[in-house]
Amino acid sequence: MEEKKRFQKFPNVIILLIGIVLIMTILTYIIPAGAYEREVNDAGRTVVVNGTFQFLDEQTPVGLMDFLSAFHNGFLNGADIIMLVLACGGSFAVLNSSRAIEALLGRLCKILGSKKSLVVPIIMFAFAFGGGAISIYEECLPFVPILVAFALSLGFDSITGASMVILGLSTGFSAAFMSPVVVGTAQHIAGLELLSGMWYRCILFAVMAIASCGYMFFYARRVDKNPEMSAVYEVDKARTNVSSSTDDLVEMTTSRAITLIVLLLTFVILGYGVMKLGWWYAEITGCFMGLGFATAIVNRMHYNEFADEFLKGLSDIAGAAMVICFAQAVLVVMTQGNILDTILYSAASVLENFPPLLCAIGMYIFQCLVNFVVPSGTGQAVLTMPVLAPLASLTGVTLQTSVLCFQLGDGISNALTPCCGFLMMALGVAGIPFEKWVKFVWKFLLMQYAIGAVFIIIAQCIGLQ
Repeated sequence: MEEKKRFQKFPNVIILLIGIVLIMTILTYIIPAGAYEREVNDAGRTVVVNGTFQFLDEQTPVGLMDFLSAFHNGFLNGADIIMLVLACGGSFAVLNSSRAIEALLGRLCKILGSKKSLVVPIIMFAFAFGGGAISIYEECLPFVPILVAFALSLGFDSITGASMVILGLSTGFSAAFMSPVVVGTAQHIAGLELLSGMWYRCILFAVMAIASCGYMFFYARRVDKNPEMSAVYEVDKARTNVSSSTDDLVEMTTSRAITLIVLLLTFVILGYGVMKLGWWYAEITGCFMGLGFATAIVNRMHYNEFADEFLKGLSDIAGAAMVICFAQAVLVVMTQGNILDTILYSAASVLENFPPLLCAIGMYIFQCLVNFVVPSGTGQAVLTMPVLAPLASLTGVTLQTSVLCFQLGDGISNALTPCCGFLMMALGVAGIPFEKWVKFVWKFLLMQYAIGAVFIIIAQCIGLQ
């Protein structure tokens, strides 16, 4: 009986990703190898040259050693993100030791009083706004365990706590009204003015944010009234050292207030740097290192105490951060085996046979599928937009609509795909099994996909420019 249960248990995310890498390795023996030519555009990014696809004379299958080496190469490809995640983990551990965020949450609870369910949409909207404005994502990972513990203390479940971050960011990222890095890159490749069509994306963001925050508000209320309806009821019941009362929430002090101001300034500086100064991973990582240093100074931490807290944060996040290299290994195998461009070309060939409206929906579906194996926003932009933009012109789809297809397809499935390193790390630090998350999130994603489809149809019908 125990042997049967052992095999019925859902595989760990690492095993899941290894399986995907193995499947892609096998497909390099089956799918014909092909490649587009690439060039460096005016922004210095390497992009696909549309109309240059050719099947290669010989198949380029990934051998055993290449399969094993893909994980090392995946680590190298994801080094920037991994370093950012580690810096965030260490610095937020220092921030958490000040208990400033707990004090802020406690103050929010006191303000709302008996209307504690309103905490969920308020916090979720804050993350959605950050995702929609400047595409924050991985750097918010340390908030997950904090909000999980907070949600449990209010009588909700761990999914509510994790969703405020995961689904908040996913919503903002999908319906981004600014996002100069991701949306801006896609518009540049498509030949559109930077951040053009913002009025339409603002409406999209408002609708999707209201729908998503409302969904979680009513979910939290149902769990509060009947905890057993939660998909993670047994998981949460087995947790230890979790307070179920808000009586012991931390009080706000001067040093904690200053710490929160430092945190806010960090995100303001980060947003300005990304949008105006062209900052990338090195500078963003530097911002969070500065947050850790400033927090230690404000709270008068001893230098050894700072080091201990920082290293504790690293140890808590290091295992989860390794998920990124396993997710990147999928892309390494597909690229090395020259099947990624073949898949891209085949999909584009099918789409060009449809009328404009159906082609727009087809682009949307295609981008959603691509995101399951290439979750990087800028990575997808330089990979798919050089193909989708000319395809849009050929089929009568407006260029702004093609960018919208990319944007929505790139963001929504981040809350589901196991190749999204942030999702898997967030679920790991939240202690939520992947299968339990899937059971919860599929209805939420159907809602978002439907909203996205409606806005794409409207965009095409009004000729959005």
